[in-house]
Amino acid sequence: MKKKLLALACLGLLAGCSTKRDSFKNRAFHNTTAWFNTLFNADEALDKKIDELKLSYKDNYSEILPVDPLPKITEGDLSEDAIANEAGSLGGRGGGSSSAPKPAKTGFDLVEEKALKAIEKHSMLIDGRERNKTMTRAYLILGKAQYNNGKSFDALNTLNYLTTRLPFHKKYTPEARIYTALANLQIGNVYEAERILEMMNKDNGYKKDIQGIIAKNYAQYLINTKEYAEAIETLDKAIANAENKDAKARFHYIKGQLYSILDMQQEAGESFTKVYKMKPGFELEVKSQLAIAANFDPKKNSYNNYKKHLLDISKKGNYVSRQNEFFYAIGDMAVKDNKIEEARRYLKESFKGEASDPYIRGKAYETYADLEFDLGNYVHASAYYDSALAVHPYNKDIERITTRSTSLKTLMEKYYLVKRNDSILKLAHMSTEEREKFFGDHIAKLKLEDEKRKKAMEEEATIFQTQIGGGSNMGSTFGEGGGSTFYFYNTSTKANGQNEFKRIWGNVRLADNWRSSANVSMSLEEKEAEMLGQTDTQNPRRYELEYYIEQIPTKLADLNKLKIERDTTELSLGIGYYDLFQNAKTATATLEHLVSTPPKDQSTEAQALYQIYRINNKVENSAKADEAKNLILSKYPNSIYAEYILNPEVNYITPTTQEAVSLYEETYQLYKDEKYEDVKKNMLLALEKYPSEIIIAKFSLLNALSIGKTEGKERFMEALELIIIAYQNTDEAKKAQEILDLLNGKKKQSAAEEEDLKKKESQLKEEEQKRIEKENLQGGQNNSSTNTNRPNNGPASNSLKNQSNERDRGQTPRVENPNEGPRGPGAPGEIDD
Repeated sequence: MKKKLLALACLGLLAGCSTKRDSFKNRAFHNTTAWFNTLFNADEALDKKIDELKLSYKDNYSEILPVDPLPKITEGDLSEDAIANEAGSLGGRGGGSSSAPKPAKTGFDLVEEKALKAIEKHSMLIDGRERNKTMTRAYLILGKAQYNNGKSFDALNTLNYLTTRLPFHKKYTPEARIYTALANLQIGNVYEAERILEMMNKDNGYKKDIQGIIAKNYAQYLINTKEYAEAIETLDKAIANAENKDAKARFHYIKGQLYSILDMQQEAGESFTKVYKMKPGFELEVKSQLAIAANFDPKKNSYNNYKKHLLDISKKGNYVSRQNEFFYAIGDMAVKDNKIEEARRYLKESFKGEASDPYIRGKAYETYADLEFDLGNYVHASAYYDSALAVHPYNKDIERITTRSTSLKTLMEKYYLVKRNDSILKLAHMSTEEREKFFGDHIAKLKLEDEKRKKAMEEEATIFQTQIGGGSNMGSTFGEGGGSTFYFYNTSTKANGQNEFKRIWGNVRLADNWRSSANVSMSLEEKEAEMLGQTDTQNPRRYELEYYIEQIPTKLADLNKLKIERDTTELSLGIGYYDLFQNAKTATATLEHLVSTPPKDQSTEAQALYQIYRINNKVENSAKADEAKNLILSKYPNSIYAEYILNPEVNYITPTTQEAVSLYEETYQLYKDEKYEDVKKNMLLALEKYPSEIIIAKFSLLNALSIGKTEGKERFMEALELIIIAYQNTDEAKKAQEILDLLNGKKKQSAAEEEDLKKKESQLKEEEQKRIEKENLQGGQNNSSTNTNRPNNGPASNSLKNQSNERDRGQTPRVENPNEGPRGPGAPGEIDD
């Protein structure tokens, strides 16, 4: 009897296990076993993986935060191993499956595996209808796993099947539609995604948690499409339906960021304040306070109140560890309120200690660099931009600062050359009595500084001796007689040792690995003094009046060369301020200073006036532009600059231009014949005869290539750099930049470098030969070299004679200054004491 009952039970169980019979018993069995045997674990694994991603994700507060703190989902890579595994899973003789055991799946792969297993074993598809309601959830879990795994098209197939073929579920079916929209966004089908999200967002009939998911994802879509006002409204709906406090605080923070972009500072401050009061977590609380400070407006807010608030917070509990961030915020507010000294003080405070957030530390360095730049302290600015680059974590910021720093270094030496030459020229025009007084005052100041330094060293030694003395026997450790033989006790010996160390290693700052070449460098003050041409403060003749006076040039030729050199350099400097930094105010001030000197060469003055006209015409400063235009038309009515102003659309091919073209063709042939010295002579001739012709850029490139053949790599690079600055936006400047990049990028591969350079020169020769042959066939009319290579900023940037002198000098100045504003102390024309 017992055997019959057991047999009947087994038969009943088998009947209940069937997926082809539509009975209550079968449905109940497969509903229950699908969830508890498989799907429960899949759901748990899905939540666990998403939680892991949230924990590993780090918000980038330099951008609008995403509504979900998750890494960006990308299409998974199909590696060879993955392809082999997929092929092996197909089975069959050609599957190529390996006998080696496969590693256990984890993460979203594990979720997919479990969901597919549940579908395979428990789906009850009978007469085209799914009878197992749990399958709706199974397909949703599978689709979410595929979406989060970057399998967009697989996810769409799964989710579309769910919404069209499976029984409707008031929670899972709407969620599937949300993920359908997200998968469409993932593959770039924006319009379909927008249609789904917009329609669902308008429908308020969903459960509260579903409405919250719809609202936050629709808000993210609106943020991505820059519909910020509508995104704020949608975030309000997301906040009302958010599942927890942390999510609400995050949405409030995002609202604050959007209000800031829309220049609604009051509303932004209110949103950030709500975040802080909700106490969502240490990180977001700190950033909300920094965001409030970032929205500081000196016209509407009290700097002292804001500062006091931030200082109070920075002293509380765990906030102490983030003091450097609060100090940066105060320094940034001080900059906006034009409290420059206070800004410098707090920014310096923010540099101390370990950086709690590399992004904030990088911003602090960048802000301080901007301050130094505005004050004309370009060496200091360059150093702080380099510090910002060393710590900034985000490529966008790195690219921006790199561009600014590179531009600064391109112009910085020009700025200091102008200052240096101005100082020399001013001294050269002083009387003997004035020079003696000037240098007498300098020597007296130098003696006073040396005396202070010596006294400080003696006091340091005395303090040290006192601290380790006091009746102890420590002195005997270093020698008999109470330690008087200890090296650091003897001020003279110590000073000699310091000087010797400095002679060998340079002015090394206290740091780990101080002997590495990267760390051995002069101080910023010494670097600036060097660029200004100031003498070594330790020179043994530094107290002799004759030492300084004998260095002042007296020959008229030398003084003329210095003057032309500074004029040409200041012209390039003024152009660079605008073309590299878009700083019309400083560019105009620099060019106006050049005109006021006045320049030695009239063509330099003419071009300076034209550049003032060009720059102010672009920024719509009509008063300045008209003033420069009128000066050009009155002083240089027959110049090419006047022609450009009166007829900007006309190409000017004059008889003089044709002469210049003929001379260029002759010079090019000399270059092909390797007569490089003759090329240089023709360059000087062209500079004298055709200073305003566009083709001068081509002469300069040939001249630079000839210098590369005869005068070495350094002179070659200097000549190329001059072309880049003087003839910006021309084909010649671009070619010069290409060659310079090649030289800078392969310094340790001289053989390869020479080969690449030969190829580029050969290519240049071929291009020029084809052009000349074509022009000869056409009768030499409308020469293309003068038409196609006109700089975008108008006439050629430098007079020929000025370029020649600058090349002979071998100087390649560099500078940076991205912000508008006065040039600050040390403007060209002044002389440092």
